Amino acid sequence: MRKKFTFFLLSVLLLSSLIVLTKPITAEERRSITIRAPAVALSGGVKRGVLTNITITIVKPGKGRVFISTMPLSQVDMQASAHIAAMVACDLAGVPLSSYDFLVEVRSNTIVMGGPSASAYICVAMYALIKGLSLRRDVAMTGMINPDGSIGPVGGILEKAEAVAKGGAKVFLIPVGEEEVTTYKLKVKEVGPFVFKELRPIRVNVLKYAAEKLGLKIVPVYDIRQAITYFTGVTFAPPPCVSITLSQTYVGSLRRIGEALLSLDKRLYRKLSSKLSGYLASGLEEEASLIKESEELLGKGKYYVACSVAFSLLTHLKCLELISDVRSKGESAFTDRVKALNATLESLYAKFRTIKPTLKNIGLLVALAERIEDLKRALSQSGEYYARYHEEGYWDDFLSALKELAYAEARAYGLRLWMKYLELKGDEKIPLSALKRSAESLMSEAQSVMAYALSIFGEESVGEFKEVSGYLDTAKDAYLKGDYLMASATSLRGLAYLIYKFSTLVANEEALEKMANYSRSQALSLCLEAERLGVQPYLPLNYVEYGDYVKSVDDKLFMYKLASMHAKYLVMIVKEVRSS
Repeated sequence: MRKKFTFFLLSVLLLSSLIVLTKPITAEERRSITIRAPAVALSGGVKRGVLTNITITIVKPGKGRVFISTMPLSQVDMQASAHIAAMVACDLAGVPLSSYDFLVEVRSNTIVMGGPSASAYICVAMYALIKGLSLRRDVAMTGMINPDGSIGPVGGILEKAEAVAKGGAKVFLIPVGEEEVTTYKLKVKEVGPFVFKELRPIRVNVLKYAAEKLGLKIVPVYDIRQAITYFTGVTFAPPPCVSITLSQTYVGSLRRIGEALLSLDKRLYRKLSSKLSGYLASGLEEEASLIKESEELLGKGKYYVACSVAFSLLTHLKCLELISDVRSKGESAFTDRVKALNATLESLYAKFRTIKPTLKNIGLLVALAERIEDLKRALSQSGEYYARYHEEGYWDDFLSALKELAYAEARAYGLRLWMKYLELKGDEKIPLSALKRSAESLMSEAQSVMAYALSIFGEESVGEFKEVSGYLDTAKDAYLKGDYLMASATSLRGLAYLIYKFSTLVANEEALEKMANYSRSQALSLCLEAERLGVQPYLPLNYVEYGDYVKSVDDKLFMYKLASMHAKYLVMIVKEVRSS
């Protein structure tokens, strides 16, 4: 069997100039396709574009494994990116990753510079193999596949354009935001017997350069679906104009939560106004505007945003209260409240564990789990800052401890309101096996994306992803304890941040705005899919609402990614229940 397969691969390589596929894959079959992906090689200190033969083979049945073979080995690291490409291709094709194995064989005549720049092209090929499609030979592509199907930036665009043009391509797909690139021109200047050489940066419009110099059409793309359409002719329905009406019960509960938060804010504001003086009193000036803003949002029916503003205000006010109490009562004002909050955390978690997951409340329970973990982390960080303060004596550490405690107290109050006002009962209970499988799937995806992130951003980024690593560790611990909701919630949070970080790699602000708009449409499409399956996407829609409210494009992008992940989880859990 092994010899037979080796002979099959050699046959495919000999016919690599033809990218042709016949029928869709059937059980117990292998199917291969060879693409010519542009890469950059370094020769004599000069970069030049080359074409690399990549043969992708899928095997069914499989176990979701991705195997990589490269020649030459140097400077090629594709394991993580190929795995993400397989995940995205399977998700888009509507098939489980565990049904297939993927073999990716890379062959190049020169040592190419490493990186995931062929991963989007590989994803297109994998999708085509699964669906039984052929790829156009006059289209080429470069771009990094992101875990949510968006396409990230790569280097060497001009060199790659020259390579694909020489290879016969007429259309070259590149990541959006890379329509203009910087290249360098050697400037030689002679002064007497001396020769001075200087590399000067030059901005080049890639679209214009390729059209005029290479006869090549450049098409910027930001989503793998766009690329698939160019290669195969398959079109995808545009994101729908979503209009989802949430239940009045939920909307009413959210309004009451916002009103309760705002009421506490006002009481605490009045108390502190009569109590504080000096620089602490000056800290109250901004809070009055936040009270007004929260009132206006409640009046406009923007209840989740109003809750968020009121929560932020409560955090600030509690911090001022803590500083004032410590100044008048000493450190016991801090330690006593830490003890009380630890007891509150235990009580809240115990109550949370008594709630039975149903298709009606699952989205809210995951949100509760996320917020309980948020409270726990803030309380833990407060303790770490306090311990450091006692070791080193810096007031800033104690101030950080107070801030974290204030945040944790505000979070605990919000959780009590959620559990009091939100309707957390339902009829269609979710089997434990479905919760477990969903948690396993999310944890596996999060680990894969984390490995991909480290391969892209480099080992020096480990510190930046420390919080995400903490979320994944929490997910493992929760899973081993049988708390599959907490395992899912923390995996979702980590995934959302990682996917957001990939999206921020785009080259400029305009491209980032396009990515944010794309992410919003993606989130709303997933919300609509969840509703069609009979589950109300409460939190995902609220996250979209908050994303619309914030000013920063970065913040918008993160909230839309978070909305997508929560909506995707709802779709996943419903399908798990219906297939049980």
